[in-house]
This record gives sequence, structure tokens and C-alpha cells, in this order.
Amino acid sequence: MLENSHLAKPKDGPAPRWFHVATAASMVISALAALIGTLHTSRTMEALVEQNARLVRANSTPILEFGHGNARDDGSSVLEFNVRNVGTGAARVVWFELRVDGQVMPDMQAALRAVSPGLQSPMRFMSGPVAPRVFASGAEQRIFGWPKPAEAETAAAAAWRAMDSARFKRIKVEACYCSLFDECWKSQLDGGLPTPAPSCPAEKRQSLWG
Repeated sequence: MLENSHLAKPKDGPAPRWFHVATAASMVISALAALIGTLHTSRTMEALVEQNARLVRANSTPILEFGHGNARDDGSSVLEFNVRNVGTGAARVVWFELRVDGQVMPDMQAALRAVSPGLQSPMRFMSGPVAPRVFASGAEQRIFGWPKPAEAETAAAAAWRAMDSARFKRIKVEACYCSLFDECWKSQLDGGLPTPAPSCPAEKRQSLWG
């Protein structure tokens, strides 16, 4: 076991100058050692706090993806568009835009008319909005669901085929969403990394409404 060393004061007469200098130097060295130890402990604690914050953020990061298809597992032909949160945290979606050939669509009826200009009457299908709302981790929202019309040679069937073809290249989406810690991202929901954003202002944005 280490023991603290002590300076021996001369027994007879006043203490020489070197004794005072050595005592002062010993006190300075002890103070510096204590300061260095404190700084090291402080930096270690800061590193632990930062690492813990990163872990919390990693376990609370939402990632939205846009998916589409034209058939279900049971073999039925159904056009479907959906948004799913595949991240580890909840997503607060502020705005969500769907574009056809670069033009923002107010709703799926407008999108259908954009891909099938000859369509006169509205079509019947299921649809739902994405923003504003909160997606829990793993949550999914169907934007559009339309079973294939039974009769092949009709305007509805032609519009269904047009939408089925358009979903690959002509239809794009973009959204801005935030985590519960108010960290925000913009994304095209195509599987790529979202772009960090300071916030998600909804002004001048046309969120898709069913």
C-alpha cells in the first residue's frame, strides 16, 4: 500500500528555505494531481452521457417507407399504396406529398385523373391521409386500395392499368417528419437515407388527402 510521504522539519532552529519551497511545491503537485483527476472524471462522464444520448436517439429514430403493389397474398389483383414506419421510434408526420410527373396531387382522385386523362367520372376506391399524424414504430397506413375491375374493357379497367403502370416511375412521394425528440427529416421514402432538417414547416405544402 502506498503511503503519503512527509517532509521532515529540522528539529533545531528555524526551518531552512528549502523546506518551505519543498512544502509549497508538494502542495502545488497535490493540487495539480487532484485537478487532473477531476478533469479526467468529468471527460469520462461527458463521454458516457453522449454515448447514452446516441443510444437513446438510435432507439428512437423513425424511418418511413413508401410501398406499392398490385396483388395480395391470396392472388387477388388489388392496387395498393402504403406508408410504413420501419424505424425504431415513433414518427410525427407533418406533411406528405404525392406527385404525378412532378405535380403535387391534392388527393387520389386527382392522381387517377392525372395518369388517365380520359377518365370522366370519379372511381370508387379506398384511401386515407398520412399527414398530419403519428406513426408508431411498425405502424402502416394504406393510402390507396383499388381492386381490379372485373370487366377488362371499361374506362375503370383502363384507369386501373394506367395507375398500375404509373406507380413505378411517374408517381413519387416526399414527406417531412420528426421524432419524439423533435429531430426532423425530409425523405422521398424510397429506402434511401432521409435528409436531416431543422424543422418541418407545413406552409405552402399540399399534403395528400385520401
